[in-house]
Amino acid sequence: MKWRPTLAALAVLAAVGALAVAMSSGSVPAASASMDDPGGEPASAAPPVQPMAAAAEPEPIERPDTVTAVVEEDLAEAAPPPEEADEGELPGEEDPPAADSPDAVGEDEDEAAPNAVDATLRNVIPTICPNPSDPFFTLYRPGENCYWLRFEEELHRNLSEEELALAESVPFVAGHVAEPLGRPARIIRRGPSGESGAPRFYLTFDDGPSTRWTRPTLDLLDRHGARATFFPLGAHAEVNFHIIEEIVARGHTIGSHLWSHERAALESEELFRRELRASAELYGELGTNCLRTPFGILSDDIAEWAGDEGFEILHWGEPDPRDWEFPGVEELTRSMLDMQNGSILILHEHTGADTLAALDAVLEVLGARGWRFDEPICPLQF
Repeated sequence: MKWRPTLAALAVLAAVGALAVAMSSGSVPAASASMDDPGGEPASAAPPVQPMAAAAEPEPIERPDTVTAVVEEDLAEAAPPPEEADEGELPGEEDPPAADSPDAVGEDEDEAAPNAVDATLRNVIPTICPNPSDPFFTLYRPGENCYWLRFEEELHRNLSEEELALAESVPFVAGHVAEPLGRPARIIRRGPSGESGAPRFYLTFDDGPSTRWTRPTLDLLDRHGARATFFPLGAHAEVNFHIIEEIVARGHTIGSHLWSHERAALESEELFRRELRASAELYGELGTNCLRTPFGILSDDIAEWAGDEGFEILHWGEPDPRDWEFPGVEELTRSMLDMQNGSILILHEHTGADTLAALDAVLEVLGARGWRFDEPICPLQF
């Protein structure tokens, strides 16, 4: 029958197929071993399977930059809002998020990160509320509550680099500190004369306060029952304000000698007003509306500016011992003994020992002759 050879052929084919399967399954370990062994020699047995506990930890997956950016953006949104800006905030600044905004829920206001840019601007540009009578009123622009100063862009336009540097060192005070006089300042060169038999003169001291010489000066004045008006520099007084307080506590008065003692402040209206206001603001109720210009420089403009700021100008007369030239104790004593009734005597604190030695002798001699020097020339207010 024809089907028998066919069955035999099928049987042969089946046997060949089974042999091929067996040969292919036996070749897998050899191929695997050749991948592990650089020499390509087949391993005698398949490597044992490592237990899960001993498996090496997977390498960390690096996040793409976009992931980091998204996370940082989320953190920024979750950060608490900055504290509300004070009155010194520039117009046009966006308001900070409200306290009940979703981004601020659960955040502590005390932990809010400060806005460094706004803080810097607030330090540079102060909030001001000038009086409309201020001659500089047109140089202010409306702000949220008061006005914003255009000092840098307007008043400084005509200043030199040196003057600009000087202006930067002087605190800015907006508006008048004292009531304007409504006229130019008087220039006072003599004080009220004393009665017959009791002539009077007035002591003044410039350029202090001095950490070395002011207290010895005060002690000398106390010994003689003398009183004086001191004209400190604002820059000196700011760093030694406790000495200013002691001067007043010991019965003396304070006048303005401007802030810097620079000639530029006597030639520029902007600088003059800035220095006068800064010193007046510093002294506050301890000061008077009495001004002595550095170097004794006077002009019609200075008188007008000072009067508009509410100050009278105190000059001096004869004798002028010029102690700043250090002529010596004997010459200083001789000069001061040539006193006139009503004289305003100008001395300086920094001239030190010679000035004090001569003044001690003069007060002793003139006191014995009936002279009075127990009142300051500048009262708290004229």
